[in-house]
Amino acid sequence: MYICYLYRLIINNGGGNSRRVCRSATKREKNKRGVAMKKISIFAIAVLMALTVTGISFAEVLDMSEIIAQKRMELEGTEWVVEVSPRGEGRTETDVISFYDGKVSSRNLATMGFPPTNYSLRIEETGIVTWETMQSTESGAKAFFRGDMVLDGMVSGVLSIDNGRGEPTTYNFSGSSV
Repeated sequence: MYICYLYRLIINNGGGNSRRVCRSATKREKNKRGVAMKKISIFAIAVLMALTVTGISFAEVLDMSEIIAQKRMELEGTEWVVEVSPRGEGRTETDVISFYDGKVSSRNLATMGFPPTNYSLRIEETGIVTWETMQSTESGAKAFFRGDMVLDGMVSGVLSIDNGRGEPTTYNFSGSSV
């Protein structure tokens, strides 16, 4: 309607065929809104059908997201001392994994130029909380980091570092919160 008002006021000086132009503009706007609502409705129906087929109720999905949000809050501000050892042969090192400002970091990786990054969090059917992240340096090296936390305050996981030359090194780690 605002477009019609401007058209009448500026271009057509309030006369002539402005009503016909405005009527067709209004129909186009309504049609666009109708198409968008149809797409949203189809998407909502598809999501509900997928949840029904898998046996998951909408309430369960909401409960899971609330649990994940709670676990994120519990992780915030924590530090975990872990022993990191390469798969195969090599010496074991101590590292500290920290969760601050919604990001995860490793002291050892920070010395190699890996900045703290956001992480994803999920809860396995067994109740194990799993977090994952990928970090990268300016030189192109990448670190893939995954940790599993169990109820007794322990963490274990895998760290894979690709130096950017296609030579990944994989490490296992385990430890507990400080």
